[in-house]
Amino acid sequence: MLYVVGLPAFVIIFLAAFSFFLWKIFATGAASDTRKIFEFYLAANEILRDDERRWYGFEVNDTISRGEKILSSMVTAPPLLQFAVGALYLKSGDHGSAEKYLSHVSGDDALSESAIMFPSNELREYVRVLRKIERDPMDAPKTTAAVRSLERLRKNRGQLMLDQARQKLTEEQEHLPDTNDGRERARFLSFNDEALDHGAMPQHVANRNETGSSRTETAENRKRRFDSEVDGSSEGKYPTRKPISEVLQDIYDDKIQ
Repeated sequence: MLYVVGLPAFVIIFLAAFSFFLWKIFATGAASDTRKIFEFYLAANEILRDDERRWYGFEVNDTISRGEKILSSMVTAPPLLQFAVGALYLKSGDHGSAEKYLSHVSGDDALSESAIMFPSNELREYVRVLRKIERDPMDAPKTTAAVRSLERLRKNRGQLMLDQARQKLTEEQEHLPDTNDGRERARFLSFNDEALDHGAMPQHVANRNETGSSRTETAENRKRRFDSEVDGSSEGKYPTRKPISEVLQDIYDDKIQ
C-alpha cells in the first residue's frame, strides 16, 4: 500500500525494519517478565514445601522481594502469584502483609481467574506460557510441578492460612501497649520527677547555708581560740612579767640612785 501511494522504497524498508524492532523489543520484554514469574514459582514452592529443609530469613525475604517487584510491574497479576507472596509473608512472620495478599485470593471475596475478562499483555503472555507447559509437562517438568504444588496449597489450605494470619494479627494487636496510657504515664512520671527536684532544692540550699555558717563559725572559733591562747600563754607562762614601760622606769630609777 505504501508503494502504491508513492513512497520511496528506502522509506518503506526503514518503516518495516523499525516496526520489526519495536515488536521484537516488546515481545522480548513480555517473555522476560513471564520467565521471572515462573522462576519465582520455583523458588516459592521450594520454601513453602513441607520438608525438613531449614531456610534462612534473608532467603525468604529475598524471594518475597522478587515477588513484590513482579507484582508492581504488572497491571493485572495472576491470583496464584499473589497467593505465593502472601504464603511467603506468612512463613516469614509478617502476618499483616500475609493477610493483605491472602485475602485477595482466599475467602469470600477471593479473586478468581474466571473474573478477569480484560487481560493486560503481560497476563496474556503468562497464560500462553502456562497453557503450553500444562499441555506438555515434559518441556518444563520442574516448573509444572511447582505450579501444581502451589495450586494444591492454595486450594487445600488457602482459607486456613488466611484464618491463621488473621488470628496471629489479632493476638499481636492485643499484646501491643496502649499508646495513650504510655504517654500519660510518661507525663506523670516526668511531673513527679520535677516536683521532687523542686522540693529537694530548698533542702540543698539550706544545707549549703548551714555548711557555710558552720564554716564561718569554725573560722571565728579558730581566731577566738588563737587569741585566747596568745593571751593565756602570756598570762599562764609568765604571770609576774611586767610591761616594758615599767621595766624601763625601774632601770632608770636604779641608775639615778
